[in-house]
Amino acid sequence: MDVPSIVINLQRLSQLVIDFPEIDEVDINPLKVGQKGDGAFVVDARIILSKERY
Repeated sequence: MDVPSIVINLQRLSQLVIDFPEIDEVDINPLKVGQKGDGAFVVDARIILSKERY
């Protein structure tokens, strides 16, 4: 499995939540991970914003 790509995706998700504090919930289903060097990508995602923050 392409573990470095999983790490990159988690880092990007973490940065997204830091940059946009109005994000209340993130649902990623599934994260497809290829063999080493093939990468990883999100097939479907849902982001819910907090009504209290904007």
